[in-house]
Amino acid sequence: FRITKIIISSIIVILVIIADQISKYFVQKYLIINCNKGVALGIGENVLFLVILVLLFVFLLIIKEKNFIPKLGLIFIFSGGISNLLDRMITGCVRDFIAIVNLPSFNLADLIITVGVLIIVVEKIIVQRWHFK
Repeated sequence: FRITKIIISSIIVILVIIADQISKYFVQKYLIINCNKGVALGIGENVLFLVILVLLFVFLLIIKEKNFIPKLGLIFIFSGGISNLLDRMITGCVRDFIAIVNLPSFNLADLIITVGVLIIVVEKIIVQRWHFK
């Protein structure tokens, strides 16, 4: 059963990375992208070590987490982070291409990270606090 969970988690990570990298490739080829050299929302450049440290911490949380829903949120955060890290290592920046008025541009990996955070917030704070299980 544990092997099945590892396989499913690995498939999710791989699918998120593939989808994000394909979307960035096509957008860069046919549209305009923003080359973000910072971390989140363009803040702070040259923080590769910090990004790797945070991703390792999230990976350890995934291993430790027993409940499926928060584990899924952590997997989303990890997947998006790995894809953006690959982007940064390959291109020297994270390619952002989704633009919404009054918000910094972002990409599919950023969206997946945000969904992961929301999953954890809903599960850990709202569901567990008010015992909706």
